[in-house]
Amino acid sequence: MGLTLVAPLTPWFIQRLSPDMDPGKAASTMLAAYAAGTTIGSLVSGSISDKVGRRPVFLTGLFLYAVSYFLAANAWDLASFAGFRALAGFSAGTRPVFMAFLGDTCHPKDLTFYGMLLSVAVNGGMCIGPILGGALALFNLTFPLYLFGAIASLIFVLLLFVLRESRRPVNKNDQADCLKGPPVREERNKWMVPTIICLALISFSIQYLFTGWSTVFGVLGVERYNLNSAENGLLYVPLTRYVLNPALTGAVGMAISTLLVIEPFLYNIYWATAVGTVVGIGSAQDLYDDKTILSVTSDDSLVDIRTIPDLLARAGQQGNPKIATFLSNARIETLKFAQCQIAHTTISSVTNDELCEYLHEAGRHLPELVVTCTRNIAGEVANVRDELHVNDPQAIRQSQLVRMRMGEVWQLLQEYPRREVKVAVLDHGVNFTDPDLAPLRGSSVTSDGKVISGGWNLINDDSVLTPGDGHGQRVSLVLAAKGNNSAGMVGVAPDHVQLVSLQVCGKKGCPVDLLVKAIDMAIDIRVGVISMSLRYFTRDLNSTEFSLLRAVLRRAQEHNVLLVSAAGNENIDAHECYPCAYGGPNAICVAGLSDDVTYNLSERSNFGDMVDIAAFGELVYVGEDRFGYPNYQSGTSYAAPMVSAAAAILLSLGAEPSSVKRTLLADADQFETAGKPLRPGGGALNILSSVERVISMNNLRPIATPGNLRYRL
Repeated sequence: MGLTLVAPLTPWFIQRLSPDMDPGKAASTMLAAYAAGTTIGSLVSGSISDKVGRRPVFLTGLFLYAVSYFLAANAWDLASFAGFRALAGFSAGTRPVFMAFLGDTCHPKDLTFYGMLLSVAVNGGMCIGPILGGALALFNLTFPLYLFGAIASLIFVLLLFVLRESRRPVNKNDQADCLKGPPVREERNKWMVPTIICLALISFSIQYLFTGWSTVFGVLGVERYNLNSAENGLLYVPLTRYVLNPALTGAVGMAISTLLVIEPFLYNIYWATAVGTVVGIGSAQDLYDDKTILSVTSDDSLVDIRTIPDLLARAGQQGNPKIATFLSNARIETLKFAQCQIAHTTISSVTNDELCEYLHEAGRHLPELVVTCTRNIAGEVANVRDELHVNDPQAIRQSQLVRMRMGEVWQLLQEYPRREVKVAVLDHGVNFTDPDLAPLRGSSVTSDGKVISGGWNLINDDSVLTPGDGHGQRVSLVLAAKGNNSAGMVGVAPDHVQLVSLQVCGKKGCPVDLLVKAIDMAIDIRVGVISMSLRYFTRDLNSTEFSLLRAVLRRAQEHNVLLVSAAGNENIDAHECYPCAYGGPNAICVAGLSDDVTYNLSERSNFGDMVDIAAFGELVYVGEDRFGYPNYQSGTSYAAPMVSAAAAILLSLGAEPSSVKRTLLADADQFETAGKPLRPGGGALNILSSVERVISMNNLRPIATPGNLRYRL
C-alpha cells in the first residue's frame, strides 16, 4: 500500500510543506524521490542479501520502511518529505529479496503460485492504499502515515522472532572435490551488464509510471474538482473527474479495483493501465435517454438519414433491413441550422450502437458522406453550489463556506436592514480591476483632505497599489469577494462592505512604522474593522517600537475599531506574536482550523490563551494563480479574513463594536486539539448563530418575508 498511500494526499502535503512552490514541480519532486529510491533499492538489495543473508536485509528494509513513515509525518519542508519518501521507496525496493526468499524455501513447482500470490498482494495493496489513505486523512493529514508506520513496526517485531534465514551457507570444502578436480567455472554471460541496465531503466519507468499517475491524479482532483482526500483516493482507482457521480462511483470503483487486483494475470502493466482508464472514462458518461444525436453531411449539406438505405441500394450495397425498416417509421427530428438530427432510438427497436454502426458502415461504402454519431449524454451544471445559492462559478471550490452554512447566513441577512461597513486590509496592495473586488472600491477622505480611492500605498506614500506576491489580494477575496456576479469566487461578506487597501507590505516585509501609520489612517477615515494577516515577534521589536505598537492598538480600540489579526503559523504559543497577543475588548486573534471532518487546529497554527477564535485556514480557495489554475492556500492569514468578514456582518446589522467580540465568542463551537488550547471560551467561528443572536438581541424587524424574497447580493 505504501506506493499509493500518499498519492491522494499529495496536494495537502504540498500546501503544508511548500505552499509557494508550483504544484506540478512539487508533485514531480515527490514522485521522483520515491521512484528513484525504489529503483536503487531493487538494484542493490538482492546482491547484498546474497552476501549477508536474506533475513538481515529484509528486516533492515522493513525497519527503514516503518521509520520513513514516522519521519514523513514530521517533515518540515518539501525536501525533507521527499527524502523520507525516497527512504520508503528504497526500503520497498527489497522486494527482490523476498522473491529470493521464496526461491530459497519453495519447491520449484510451487514458486509460480507463491509468486502470483505476492503479485496479487502488491497490486491489491496499490488499489486499497489510496482509498484507505484518503479516508484516514479526513481525520488528520498525518494519521495514515503514523498508522502505517505503526503497522510496519508491528510486523517488524513479529518477523524478528519468526523469520528464519533461508540462504544456505556455502561450505568451503565444497569449493573443490579431490576426486572430480577443481570446480568448473562457468563463463560469464557477456549480456549480463546491458541486461541489468535495461532492467534498471524498466524498473524506474514502472515505478515512475505508478507514482506519477497517482500523484498527478491527486493534484488534478484538488485543483480542478475540489475533492477531499477520500474522494481523491477513489479518483486513483482510476476514475476520472466523474468520481463525483453519486450512484455509479462505488460500483465502478470496486469494479476497477478488482480489475487491477487481477492485473498479474494480464502480464502487461501498460495494457492494464489503459484498460483501467478506459473503463473509468466509459462508465462516467451518464445517459439522459436512449436517443441518438447524429450528423450526416455531404459537401457541407445535411443528408437525411432516412435516405441512406436508398443511397446504399444505388451503390449496389445490401444494407441492414432492420435499420432500413426503423428509419422508415422512426421519429427523427431535423435541426437544419445545426445540421444534425435526433433519432428516437430505443432498446426495444434499434439501439444507439446499432444505428451508429450502420451509419459508419454506410460512410465506408459512400465516401462522400461525413458521419458523426453519438449518444444523448446527461450534462451537469457544475458552476453553482445549491447550498450557497450563488452563481459565482468558482464557489464550487469553496467547501469551507458550505461547512460554515454561509448560504443560510446570506439568505437570512437579506431579510433585514443593514448598513455598509468599511473594512481596512493592512497587507500588500489590492488590484481593484478584479471583478470580484471592483464593486468594493470606495472613496474616503482623511481629516487633512487627502482623498483615498480604494486604498493607499504607505510605502511610496501615494495611491498606486502594488499587489506584490498577491497576499493582500487573496486575503481580500476570502473576506469580501462580490457574490452573485457570475464571476470568480464569493467572499464570506459578499455585500455591504467597502474595502480599503492600506499597503504596508513590500519586497522587504511589513515595517512596524508603516503598520502604525496605517492604523492611524484607518482610525482617521473611520473604518469599522481592520484585518491584519501579519505577525511580529515581540523579541524582534525594540522597546520603542513595542511601545508605539501597543499604543496605537489601544487607541484604535478606543475609537471603536475592531482589530482582527492572524495568530501565525509556527505551531507555537502566540503570546509573543503581535498584534495577536495584545488583546483587548475589540481585538480578536484568529487561529487556523484544519480541513478535517471534526474541528481541529491545523498543525502549523499558533495557539494559546491569547488566541480567541479559530476559522478554516487549510486549503482555502483564494482565486486563480498567475497561470489561471485554481489556487488553494493554507495558514492563519486566510482564517483571519473570515473572522473580519463575520465582524463586518455583525456591524452591518447594527451591532455595537464593543459587543462583536463577545458575541462571536459566545456562539463559537467548542472543540479541543491535544496540546494546542485556545483561551477559555474560545472555539470555532459560528457566523450563523452570531447573526441570529444579533437579530434577536436588537429586535430587528424583517424588511421582506422569506416567501417573497428573491436572493441577491
